[in-house]
Amino acid sequence: AVSTTFPRPLSTSMAASFEEKLEALRKIRERQLAKKAETAAPVAETKATAPPQDEEGVAPPVDVDALFCTAHCYERGIHGCSRNLPTALHLYRLAAEQGHAVSQWRMGELLESGLGGQME
Repeated sequence: AVSTTFPRPLSTSMAASFEEKLEALRKIRERQLAKKAETAAPVAETKATAPPQDEEGVAPPVDVDALFCTAHCYERGIHGCSRNLPTALHLYRLAAEQGHAVSQWRMGELLESGLGGQME
């Protein structure tokens, strides 16, 4: 026989009130925004003063999350993008080649289902 034990529920005196939880979430959000503002300011200055230079002709790194999101929009035909599976596959591939796991998965799904056409 398998014994299943469940943790005892917290008593109301031990549980945080809704207001306490809300305040804790506000503090977390404030810290996140402050941290984001600290890291965003130097990046903006760097972009304005030093555009990416590559002596070997290699393209600068691309935001793989943006590639994935754009590919998803083309795959589904949402957010102002018309449904275009070849474009979606191309964008998924660009992100997948840079290690984006979900893009690798979506690319595989499209190819396996036959919706992505033929791979070169």
